Amino acid sequence: MSKEEFDYLDNVIKNGVNNKESIYHIVKSNPDISVSVPTVYRYINEKKLTTQRMDLPYAVTYKKRKQNKKYDYSNNKIDRSNRTYLDYLVFKREHPGLFPFQMDFLGTIKTDSNIILTLTIPDLHFVLLFIVNNPNSSKIVKLFNEIENVLGVNDFNKVIPYILTDRDSCFSDFIGIEFSHISGEQRTHVFFCDSFTSCQKGNVENMNKQLRKFFKKGASVDHYTKKEIKTINITILKTRVASLNGFTPMEAFIKV
Repeated sequence: MSKEEFDYLDNVIKNGVNNKESIYHIVKSNPDISVSVPTVYRYINEKKLTTQRMDLPYAVTYKKRKQNKKYDYSNNKIDRSNRTYLDYLVFKREHPGLFPFQMDFLGTIKTDSNIILTLTIPDLHFVLLFIVNNPNSSKIVKLFNEIENVLGVNDFNKVIPYILTDRDSCFSDFIGIEFSHISGEQRTHVFFCDSFTSCQKGNVENMNKQLRKFFKKGASVDHYTKKEIKTINITILKTRVASLNGFTPMEAFIKV
């Protein structure tokens, strides 16, 4: 590699990482880079590039998770018959051509009035982000009604055929989420994970981890506007993913 080629590589990697882009995305989006993704990581580990391991989002070991946090599922008395995780697996097996969504909140600090709702399609790495002020079950239903207003009930059912989420009280009005506020017909199906089993919706949990590149843990999200959230959302959707063979989630979503 010539000095000019190396300087170009160093500059592109540095700018990409500063823009919260993954090494994979940077390399695949710049055809003039002549080395592979593993080689770039090797250069970083060997301190040959300006970018250091500390600059990468997941290179630093996380602190051990505290185990003293207890979630109060005060809505456990709600009848979720036919909407359990086992029912979700049955529904998924019986509808192999449909892509399910997973839904969760990104954790925020206690003083925040805003919270970010995350919706993902696991197979496509596709994500939708929404900011909700002082969330409750009626506001979540209102959000899905707004999505239906844009898509229409038929396209809503095609895009969001069924959802897996946890037992947060904000998701307790599953009837309001499931049924159209315009026609009254069923627009989606809602299923719930078992209590204290977040691994059952592992994709959205992992997406929330990736979102920490943009929303630092322990920092407020109250100052973010809907426009800023949308910009971050588009950035994620346009990021190339190795498991999609270099395609972006947006490209995969459009294709399927």
